[in-house]
Amino acid sequence: MNSKKPIILSVSEMFGKEKYEIPIYQRNYTWKSREINQLLEDIDENVRDEEDQNYYLGNLIVNQKDKGVFEVIDGQQRLTTLFLLCRYLNLVNRELVRFEAREKYNKTLTDIVTLFDKGILSNEENYAEELVGAYKIIKSYFDERRQKEKGNFIEKLNKVKIVRVQVPKGTDLNQYFEIMNTRGEQLELHEIAKARILGQLEKEDRKLGAEIWEACEKMDTYIQMNFNQKQRDKIFGSSWDTFERKDFVDLKLTLAYSNTIEESKKTLKEMLNTPYKVENKQGGQMGEEGKERFESILSFSNFILQVNAVIHKEKENETNLSDKKFIKNMEENWENKEKAEDFLFHLLKCRFYFDNYIIKRDKFNQGKEDGEWSLRKLTMYKDKEDRTKKPNYHKNTIEQKEKNDRLKSLQACLRITYTSPITMEWITEVLRNLVNKENYDLIELLENYARKKLVEAQFEKAEGFGFERIVFSYLDYILYRDSILVQNKDYPYLYEMQDWQFRFRNSIEHFYPQKSMGELEDWNKYRELNDFGNLALIMAPDNAKFSNFPPEDKVRIFPEITKQSLKLTIMEVEMNKNEGGWTKELVKKHGKEMIKILKEECEKR
Repeated sequence: MNSKKPIILSVSEMFGKEKYEIPIYQRNYTWKSREINQLLEDIDENVRDEEDQNYYLGNLIVNQKDKGVFEVIDGQQRLTTLFLLCRYLNLVNRELVRFEAREKYNKTLTDIVTLFDKGILSNEENYAEELVGAYKIIKSYFDERRQKEKGNFIEKLNKVKIVRVQVPKGTDLNQYFEIMNTRGEQLELHEIAKARILGQLEKEDRKLGAEIWEACEKMDTYIQMNFNQKQRDKIFGSSWDTFERKDFVDLKLTLAYSNTIEESKKTLKEMLNTPYKVENKQGGQMGEEGKERFESILSFSNFILQVNAVIHKEKENETNLSDKKFIKNMEENWENKEKAEDFLFHLLKCRFYFDNYIIKRDKFNQGKEDGEWSLRKLTMYKDKEDRTKKPNYHKNTIEQKEKNDRLKSLQACLRITYTSPITMEWITEVLRNLVNKENYDLIELLENYARKKLVEAQFEKAEGFGFERIVFSYLDYILYRDSILVQNKDYPYLYEMQDWQFRFRNSIEHFYPQKSMGELEDWNKYRELNDFGNLALIMAPDNAKFSNFPPEDKVRIFPEITKQSLKLTIMEVEMNKNEGGWTKELVKKHGKEMIKILKEECEKR
């Protein structure tokens, strides 16, 4: 079979004259706000005008169906998102991407720009809501945060590259897709690191190294549950809630590993290609219908980079957490046997602390659409009747509930603010503190981290869309801390919102709208429009719902949206108490109060 070399294409080159077809056996488009905004932010944050470096998004696996027509085997989610992005930026022809036997999808791709430009969305049943929703998210991203920088973003796309890989002619596509769907189309970056690191170990130590790696890569369970009970007792103590092992050798001696001759003869390639068996162990890891209860806020590849940053403190900078420089960042860890062993040990140790001290999503209670934030540790208890160990006891990481809720909310504040893994240095700070036993109070550590970011945001000089998200998020954290956890006399009504929690918000809302509606006065000539007192941070789809309604109608028609932000809740209450409603005077008064709270917080550094 003839095989063509992979081709590196910029986004604009990819959507040149060639067409792409999504075959019927592919799943529907599934990306939501989190994935789409992550892609946009990754491009925006990783491509620098002053650097002559390209930014690689990954592979697009295709089969040439006809001349100039490629059938997409893998990568359709990213491809479709990029196509919608380019449609929004007016960079591509409407006919370049189509779905086989999905006419609603094709009609949506054809009409999407016209629909939004003319506001014709009343007949949405004729269109694919997944694609319409994705386009709304892209539009909102630029409308609210980057409208003036669209030209700059287009320039950045020239440095964004895709590797288009064409399968050999004559490939059985159904079989190929099944294999790829099960195994992945290529070795992922963390699998390359695994091969390099295990390759440095003595043959008799590779079984232990592989078990550590494979236990750690399952991010949505507590690490203890990825070992059998005997291993669990030895590594994490009789209650499964401590980690006292000193190094890799100590782990090896503790577990008393001795590989069989057959295992020693296994090649590294064989070990990498052996499927890891996922056991449904007894305990509280699984939710209803066998689904995982807990969801990690990091992928395994990003967690590996966190471990690397913890080990190599002297090299600390944001690029250490960039998976686009994964191999370069990691290569020091497989220079020799000692460094490989050290990394594996820290991988396990960091994972233990990560599970216990970094928030997760708990989907056991379905009160929230994405689950609730959870800060718990796993421990064992003995059932009095059958006297067996049962690992389904998750208790608060910090025994004092108020402190646990405070740390949980503080981390959630940072999580929803810095959504790209490259910007999650706060996790590195926590893990380094715990691993090195520096004994800093984690609340104090992270509050100081957030205060530093707040100062860097220069919130006193900002206006309108110039306010960074940390300003809104950390203000809501302060209000939560001082008004909900400890009842504050200034805003006693916030104390009733005991179940409030941070959600993924990225859209700046003008409470008094930017565009007037009906008899509403136009505030564009007044500074109060973009004053901090008139602004709040909410979810992008809800910003669209608020539209240009007057403030009174926003809170009357969409009362739940107001509850996303504690600052916005205060704005609603103050408006309802004021005879004149939401006035320019009230905007200035509220803005000064909130800025004062932020300034006083910054003085605590």
